Amino acid sequence: MKIQARNDNGVWRLHLKGRLDAPWVGAFKRAMASYLNESVPHFILDLSELEYIDSTGLGAVLSLLRKVEFKGGSLRLQNLNSEMESLLFATRLNKLLPVETEGIADLEMDGEETSKASRPLWLS
Repeated sequence: MKIQARNDNGVWRLHLKGRLDAPWVGAFKRAMASYLNESVPHFILDLSELEYIDSTGLGAVLSLLRKVEFKGGSLRLQNLNSEMESLLFATRLNKLLPVETEGIADLEMDGEETSKASRPLWLS
């Protein structure tokens, strides 16, 4: 798994490539820990090149969401393929994990959305 990171005005845009499964979850968690040092962390996870995610990978993303929300930040998923969308819907994780369905939401430093680009999967 590879992660390309870019900070745009306080929002970490993380492009994940490869697989997020049991062998890679530890590396993912260690990488995310370094980004969580922000005073109020905001994340957009671009999954356009994520080939596969298993239950341990989903658990790692949910763990990241809990840590980010605890610090008053936000997390969004972006560019899911149809299999990942189906997986989130089937597991009802779409109710917990915000998904960008119409492009990138603009996040201000205080975490408020400046556009309504994010909506639940079941409305797509």
